[in-house]
Amino acid sequence: EIGEGTFGKVIKVGMKGKEYALKISRGLEEDKLFDYEFEVQKALEGIHGILEAAKLYGNAFLMQYIPGKDLSLCSDIPEEFFTDLSNIFRAIHKRGYSIPTDMNSRNIIVDENNKAWVVDFMFADKLTVDNYEDLMSYANERLETMRKTHGRKC
Repeated sequence: EIGEGTFGKVIKVGMKGKEYALKISRGLEEDKLFDYEFEVQKALEGIHGILEAAKLYGNAFLMQYIPGKDLSLCSDIPEEFFTDLSNIFRAIHKRGYSIPTDMNSRNIIVDENNKAWVVDFMFADKLTVDNYEDLMSYANERLETMRKTHGRKC
């Protein structure tokens, strides 16, 4: 098991000689959230730092597996990591989405090269004229909190 959250869990699986992360919901109510998360993930595909994903069935989807650890387990992360993360956030916004409104350091993977990967989009909102400023402010606040908490090198 890679991780577990309120709505499901992620396990590492092997298939055709490759490793993947399989995200599985806990039940029918969560399936709608997983469908939305998959939709967002596909809309953001192609952005460096966003995992490629494939839908399996109603309550699960498969993502590429990135060896590393979540940011909550790291300290001394170099400044370049946060620049990379900021660029990912900007690219997400350019595609019309916010970073997830529950964004925290457990939702960021630090790979073996100290590159950032955002791994949870269940609560990403579509940007609108009405929510744009608040959601952009939130993204900047989250980035600064992570920088202060985990800054230096992993």
